Amino acid sequence: MKTSVARFEVEGATTRCVSGLAVFQEHLCQGRWVSGMRSVAGRPCYQGGGDPMGEGWISHLVGQYAIESFALEMDGQSLHGHWKMAGAAGRSGDSAGGTVTLEHGHVPVRVAVQSVLDGQGFVERWLDITNLSDEPMALSAVEPLRGLLWRLNDRQEHQPRDHWTLATLPCVPWGYEGTMDWRPLPPGITALGSYFGRSGWGVPWFLAKNNINGEIVVGHLEWSANWAMAFEAVEMPGQNESLLLFGIGPKARAPMRVVEPGQTIASPRVHLGHFTGGWTRP
Repeated sequence: MKTSVARFEVEGATTRCVSGLAVFQEHLCQGRWVSGMRSVAGRPCYQGGGDPMGEGWISHLVGQYAIESFALEMDGQSLHGHWKMAGAAGRSGDSAGGTVTLEHGHVPVRVAVQSVLDGQGFVERWLDITNLSDEPMALSAVEPLRGLLWRLNDRQEHQPRDHWTLATLPCVPWGYEGTMDWRPLPPGITALGSYFGRSGWGVPWFLAKNNINGEIVVGHLEWSANWAMAFEAVEMPGQNESLLLFGIGPKARAPMRVVEPGQTIASPRVHLGHFTGGWTRP
């Protein structure tokens, strides 16, 4: 009988979500809440690295690449750094998961990073955002989940040249639901979105495949209005590494909404699953 596994672990400034065989690790590093290792082996071991916690491995990427686990802009200011951890604990009750509480060092904002685990490879993620000031603040932009999907080292040994493949449901009109678009992800940024005032039948969903090791990441944003997602394939200059970064969230002209003093609002939710195995393209 197959037994599901779902647990949330905290070790200092590192948290680990284990859901089935998927392991999602995140760190507070240099004032930034960043994504680290993604594993489908059911254990926290790094791709091409011996650092069991990953802080040493991830530190050379911090501040240079967009590996922050979420994006948030308040009053037009990007809050990607200067975070301090105010708490981290697992969640009790009907669903496994945990909460990481971060407070910004310069802007009076608190963010509770919420994770729910289904035990079958998926993590559900959203942000509870609190205005700690005495004045209203404008939410300018938010991506509840983003950061590093994969890192490849020894890329000179890797074939084919296209390391990553992306599948999406791009068609908004009725009657085209389920029409998938497959494309390679070349170096640079690939951005998609819906600007029709609704998500449509295309929906903010993606499947990204690592063509080197066969791993698959499936993501979906719970949002019925405009949305945007982007993927960045990075060939690191002078180094034998490749990265795939992503971000997904609602899309609107700023301000998205006003957050009153002391008010807490919840972002849309993102579901992200990490798997390995066969995949038959339609």
